[in-house]
Amino acid sequence: MNARLILLALVVVVTGCASQVPIARNFPISSQKKVRSAHHWDVLADDITGQTLATMKKVPELDGKPLFISTSEEGSTFGFALRNFLITRMVNRGMPVSGLYRQDVPVNSNFYAPVDT
Repeated sequence: MNARLILLALVVVVTGCASQVPIARNFPISSQKKVRSAHHWDVLADDITGQTLATMKKVPELDGKPLFISTSEEGSTFGFALRNFLITRMVNRGMPVSGLYRQDVPVNSNFYAPVDT
């Protein structure tokens, strides 16, 4: 009986160890002397902007409408930096960005929401 339990436990341990763990991948290396993470925030903002633009083009009611980029609720350094990077990336891609929030437009996230003009 004990031999069967030991064998069963051994089989469980061996099969549990046999599955592969996902390998983490880093962002491409960039040369920046002091604040390396700022480049990563910019890469993140560019990705968010691309996904937002693609989504807005799929929804006719949102296509071409200005976006309001709000500050994060916690007021973190990351939220502040991401907001600035998002505004910059969206303006660079020709997306209209508004400085005013309108109450009749639902907020999609802590960082941005479409705004009627």
